Amino acid sequence: MEGRIVIRSESRNLLVIDELIDRLQLCMKLNEDDIFKTRLVLSEAIQNAIIHGNHNDPEKTVIIDYRYDEVKSELFFCISDQGPGFDLSTLVDPTAVENREKEGGRGVYFLQAFTNGLSYCNEAKAIKFSLKMNEPK
Repeated sequence: MEGRIVIRSESRNLLVIDELIDRLQLCMKLNEDDIFKTRLVLSEAIQNAIIHGNHNDPEKTVIIDYRYDEVKSELFFCISDQGPGFDLSTLVDPTAVENREKEGGRGVYFLQAFTNGLSYCNEAKAIKFSLKMNEPK
């Protein structure tokens, strides 16, 4: 199973996450942990694309590509925006003492913790990652 969803850069379009999870649920039996993890990670990645990538510009779009590998029981995602990208070397470690009180900067750290194979491409205008699914309960 694979597909593509294109949304305008408006926070209200985050509702597409529930629609995507419903679509995935039809083809694969996601358990509650998988649903929670998928919703959480997609929310962070798509919000980053809307807010930081496209700067909430409703004329710009976010593309969500997804694919399910049934053999590996793994979901693969690529979230792309039309923003300028960013320099990955400017990211700071939010767990460092000097950064703990700073607002922001935790999104990438969060995504790294919850996903497999997190990578950026297209001058950091796109993020790719996968999520290993559990056996249905």
